[in-house]
Amino acid sequence: MQLLEADSFWFVELAPDFKMSIGVITCLTDSAFEDLVVESLISTELPDLTLEFRAISVSNLRAHLANLPSDDRRRIVIHDLGALDLDGLTLHPALVVISLASGGAEYIRGEVARALRDFDLTKRIERKIRSNLVLVTGTSGSPGISTIALNLANELAIDNEIHLVDNDPNRKDLAFLLGGKRDERSIRLNSKLSISQGELATSALLQIADGGAAPEIRQALSDRRAIARSYSDLLEMAGHVLFVVQPENNTIFELERFLAARESELFHARPIFLINKLDQTRRQLSIQRRLKARIGTYPVSVAPLDLKAIELAKSQYSPLADVAPRSKLRRSLQELARSLVE
Repeated sequence: MQLLEADSFWFVELAPDFKMSIGVITCLTDSAFEDLVVESLISTELPDLTLEFRAISVSNLRAHLANLPSDDRRRIVIHDLGALDLDGLTLHPALVVISLASGGAEYIRGEVARALRDFDLTKRIERKIRSNLVLVTGTSGSPGISTIALNLANELAIDNEIHLVDNDPNRKDLAFLLGGKRDERSIRLNSKLSISQGELATSALLQIADGGAAPEIRQALSDRRAIARSYSDLLEMAGHVLFVVQPENNTIFELERFLAARESELFHARPIFLINKLDQTRRQLSIQRRLKARIGTYPVSVAPLDLKAIELAKSQYSPLADVAPRSKLRRSLQELARSLVE
């Protein structure tokens, strides 16, 4: 499970807090219908759709598609030709093609929305996997994702330079929980641990990203909205994914959904699982056995429920290593950190 030596890579900023622009390309023989399509899609109601190109013929369209830049902008081609001849072209991987021969404004918008939702995930641009990036995510219901990400980063920072990325869409308080200012986008807490909001660093040897609860992976990978795009960017770049789950029956479905996405190769990161907040009741031990059976051969760690240590750390704006160094929870995170770098 070793995190390999870091590659040299450029600064990466994850998706900003606005909708990704989608380029609309038309190739319509009926000029009145073309005007209706443009009027229906390019409006203040749909600010993420912009008119990129109006082709006047199939050859004109082919020439435009052949010269698209190698970026990850989504584009949708709308035509009324029935069978569109694009043979011989290497199509842009984020290109959607739909045929619309007639219909009103609502129909046009509905068909475009459906085509974008059903975008073929196998055509997504492959992002460079960063072996030194661990995405911490998990089920809904507060299984302890942020607490694990923060304390795991702190344990790794004892012997390594660590960058902690706060990308939880519902809260941005990792720096605050360690005594930093809540509104700072980037802060260095000590010589080996820095934290930023949604930005991967260029110099840290190891990077831990708090991604919050995992969405439905298939939908997130094709979603154009900023929140889903930020999560899918991290998921596609991560070398490892630490999936945090607590031993409750209602989390088993979310675990199944995540494993199904991995088994369908919707992402390539190696999963590591952490069963968190485990007490010793017969019910939770039974659920633990069920979780481990479903996880199968993937690595699994267990962290005990220790509310006293967690509350002490929060009250003193400190990691567990500073306030409860001998607690079972801290020791379980030490073992998990060692397993990542061994």
